[in-house]
Amino acid sequence: FMVGGGILTHGLPPVHHLFEDWASYTTVVPTFGHLLQGVVPALLNVAFGLVAGGVVLATVSALGAVRARFKA
Repeated sequence: FMVGGGILTHGLPPVHHLFEDWASYTTVVPTFGHLLQGVVPALLNVAFGLVAGGVVLATVSALGAVRARFKA
């Protein structure tokens, strides 16, 4: 999901830049800020990939159900 989410966000520049901006805000966290700056984009890409995968799964499932209804 992380790779797919990363591919999708790189294809959507506003989303990619939003995630990078959110990651830059983590630098204010004492001690772990710079570590978080590297981890946050990956976690956001995972979340984006999970949501996108869920949307695709729901769409394919719904289309399969409609198709099965008309096929019977």
